Amino acid sequence: MTPVTKRTTFFPSLRGQKGQITIFFASSIIVLITLIAFVINLGMFVKAKINLQNATDAAAYAGAATQSRHLTNISYLNWEMRNVFKEWMFKYYVLGNLNIENVQDPSTAINGAINFGLRDDPNPRNRPQTRRDIYSFPSVCIHPQGIGTNLCTSYSVPGLPRFEVSNTVGIDETTEVFVDAIVKKKADDCAVRSQLNFGAANLWAYNVLGTGGATIVADAPQIANHRPGAYPQALELAVRIRNLERAMNREPVEGVCTDSSSAAGSCISDIGTIGSTNRYGNERVTKAFWSGYRNLGNNTDAEMKNSFTLTELSPRPVRNTNAQGMSNILINNLYDKYYLDLKLMMVNYVSFFNSLVAYDTQDAAAGDIFTSEGACQVSKVAIPIPGYPLGFYKNPDLLTYYAVRGEANFIGMFNPFRGALGGGFIKLSAYAAAKPFGGRIGPMLFQESPEASIRSRSDSNKRRSIPYITGLNLTGVPNRLTGNALALGEYAPGAPVPLDTSSDPNGKFWISDPSDPIGGFASSLDIYFGIPNLVYDFINGNMSSASYSGGSAITAIMRPAAYLPPGPRTDFTFGLHNKEMMTKFRQNLPTPPGASPTTQDINQGIDNARAPTLYDAANYLVPVPYNIVEGNPYQGGLSETFGLVNNQDPSSSGIYNTLIYAPLYASEADDADVLYRNASEVMSQINQYLQNQESAINKYIVSMNLVAQSIYNQNRDYINAARSISDIPDFASNTPASQIPQSCQSIAGAFNHFFTQRSPNPAGCNQSFPQALEAYYNTLQTAGSNNNSKAYLLRYKYPDSSLPDRVSNNDYGKLMTGYMPGPNIGGNGDGTVSSALSGNIENYRRSAYSTKFVSVESVSSSGSNTSYGDSNFPIMSESETPTARTPDVSQNGFRNSLATPVSGDIIQ
Repeated sequence: MTPVTKRTTFFPSLRGQKGQITIFFASSIIVLITLIAFVINLGMFVKAKINLQNATDAAAYAGAATQSRHLTNISYLNWEMRNVFKEWMFKYYVLGNLNIENVQDPSTAINGAINFGLRDDPNPRNRPQTRRDIYSFPSVCIHPQGIGTNLCTSYSVPGLPRFEVSNTVGIDETTEVFVDAIVKKKADDCAVRSQLNFGAANLWAYNVLGTGGATIVADAPQIANHRPGAYPQALELAVRIRNLERAMNREPVEGVCTDSSSAAGSCISDIGTIGSTNRYGNERVTKAFWSGYRNLGNNTDAEMKNSFTLTELSPRPVRNTNAQGMSNILINNLYDKYYLDLKLMMVNYVSFFNSLVAYDTQDAAAGDIFTSEGACQVSKVAIPIPGYPLGFYKNPDLLTYYAVRGEANFIGMFNPFRGALGGGFIKLSAYAAAKPFGGRIGPMLFQESPEASIRSRSDSNKRRSIPYITGLNLTGVPNRLTGNALALGEYAPGAPVPLDTSSDPNGKFWISDPSDPIGGFASSLDIYFGIPNLVYDFINGNMSSASYSGGSAITAIMRPAAYLPPGPRTDFTFGLHNKEMMTKFRQNLPTPPGASPTTQDINQGIDNARAPTLYDAANYLVPVPYNIVEGNPYQGGLSETFGLVNNQDPSSSGIYNTLIYAPLYASEADDADVLYRNASEVMSQINQYLQNQESAINKYIVSMNLVAQSIYNQNRDYINAARSISDIPDFASNTPASQIPQSCQSIAGAFNHFFTQRSPNPAGCNQSFPQALEAYYNTLQTAGSNNNSKAYLLRYKYPDSSLPDRVSNNDYGKLMTGYMPGPNIGGNGDGTVSSALSGNIENYRRSAYSTKFVSVESVSSSGSNTSYGDSNFPIMSESETPTARTPDVSQNGFRNSLATPVSGDIIQ
């Protein structure tokens, strides 16, 4: 039998390994699923990161848009400060000088220069060099209607002759007594006319409404006395703007979330608590947070929304500790400024009025056979307006921007770390920044140099300062009585008052050198004054400053023309001294040359003068009425703006009224960001403001005392005339400068009490300026359609198209220069843009600030100053050449960069 052969297995190692591929496949599935989960999770992570970035971008944009709106309101109020100044200049240059031929009809001006000088003295007995009005600056002189003789046209009022004695018994004595009485009466009449002119000029500068009418001289002529004066209006607007600035600088808030007890990790501030607090500055963070929050998920996908936290990245705070610096004027408690610093331009102005000063004259060399007594020589006397708030400009050292960090928790669908890292979430962060663009607070007309002192701008391109102030050089002023030049401190009829009493700073009153400080809170030695002037509009469409500033001078200094040939002056054409400028300004008054304006004419003229001009639109942010924006297409498309002015006055054509939230004072419960809680707190700060001007008032009083003594020394019968200037107790004293006027019966005494509330006999004085202001502020507690403590009533006059060279309704877009794309950035040069898709013409002009994104890196720096001004991030300035680095025209850095530098998504 054949033996059975055993089968041999060649792969014994494979025995018992059935099912191994299943294990491998299972392992691969796990890896594959993990990879898929990783890809899905990564995609969800990227999506979450994108969503968070979008939400953070929305928050940054919303916060910066709030800044834009606040800046727009500040800009509109700053433009209103210019309107107040324009109204004052209209009263001063036009209404107060309607007796001047060139003001009645500017076309009569020769060689482009407006001559404000009075007609030559017709008395041939006076020396030729003393018959002329040697200064061509405006001076208020009112000729009341119903009085036949106009004393406002000639340089002097003839006196009464005193003939030689006739040696006739009885007749000589009677004649002497009669002539003495008439001469005294005539001198007194000159004093009364002086008081009227003083009252009108003071009314226009200082009148406070709501306190019983005029507060200075009860019998001042009724010329626009129903309107407030420039100084109280400007002060009120300045305080309101300071309160808005404080809200803009609301401190950055960290860790804002929906619930302060949330597990978001970095949640610190509850948005509910913030939103329920009455604080105007909270609008920024509230709108920013909710804009970000609502861009994250929805009601069913609230994973990141519920954990969203917003932090306002803090700029480096800037605080100037000098309470008298231009950044801190009218701020009661100094605070850190994060986003905005406004500098107030305080300028020492005077307004002149014609004072008819009595004097006697006799000129034997000219063949006089008698002495003329009781003649009234016109002396132009100044009323000081120290520290006038001309307007604000934005300190370029602080950049207005808004930067935020958004944070949220991400878990994802497949989170391998769930439960391992404090809840299993990943904290995501994103950064964004935006800033306001396309607007302006107002131009830098003067610069702070040094701190707490204002000087003219020294840049050679713009000449911003020269058409806004005029200095005086008194060298060569002739003595009317002798014909010789007056020495410093010497007075004679016809010389401008106040006087420069000496060449040293303590005795100098007038700006006479470009380096002189012209405002601010300088020392008593540095108090110098000038005459206000104005750039009203561009001349002949020329937008160059050379058209109204002229020459290369930094400050306009007027010199006497005592020895010039007869005829109009042609050496001074700055601002309203320019014929074309005055023509535009004068045409606002709808009264033909030579006619007396009615009250209606005056009201219409003032409204017209306040209406926006092209110069306004090019230098300020000008609001526009809503119905013009919405109802009138401009070159094919509506403008990208909104009309703030929304309440047309049914009683006046072209007049609109609108309220702007700008609190003067408010309780903490109403608005915690407001600097002042009541009228008393406002007045406390304003009283301090006024007290800091007392050195200037003292200089004025000293000079007026010297003038009064000079009048008395000429003829003691003129004591009433002397007392009308300054009723010092002892005219025979050798120290008149140190005396105090005794009552408000004199110009010096009335002004001394009015401004400083100091008078030896206050019982006969009218209400003081501080008293009138406080009474007015107390009336603002009642809210209504007019000004109140919380809102300012902006009265807006749309430009009248019937006036030549003014903006018409069909060309309203010229007012919208807050943003106007030009040919260098794809525009058409007129504010329009040709659409690349449709070919249509679209208008992007605005009359408000707009908002744009900026890179976070551009506002971040490791040093004290940022490099934002480098070529990659230019800062726009007024410089005509990009390479200029003059401090007042160019800016290449700012101080408030982010306190914690940021680079990309990483906090260093």
